Amino acid sequence: MINYLTFSYRLVRADSFYIFYFFLAIGMGVIVGSFASRAFERRGLRGCMFSGVLILHVITALVILSPEDTYKDMVFRKNNTMYTLTNCKVSAFDAQQGFNGRKDAWSCPDGITRYLPVKYRPEGSSSEYKMQ
Repeated sequence: MINYLTFSYRLVRADSFYIFYFFLAIGMGVIVGSFASRAFERRGLRGCMFSGVLILHVITALVILSPEDTYKDMVFRKNNTMYTLTNCKVSAFDAQQGFNGRKDAWSCPDGITRYLPVKYRPEGSSSEYKMQ
């Protein structure tokens, strides 16, 4: 469990979107817990039911998110992008087009062609100038 919390903290530090995800899980736990605890009349049982449902929602959110894999994937993508920007050259502008936006093809010394969004295109180069 400590491992989940450690990687959850690292994930929130790396990308603030996950704060919203965790607050959503806690909020749903509070709502469901309050409705579920109304079934009991004794105060102690209500508190136990509310706490149990809240903990269940938080644990479920952590298991579904899999913070360790998500964090490691995020770091891998960041390192891959940095490698591409430092060691590779643009080989084709707008090589991939589709729902994910336009991407340029980058040829790298290791023989792998990587595709990055247009926002990583080097300054002063655009497809209009290369076409002329």
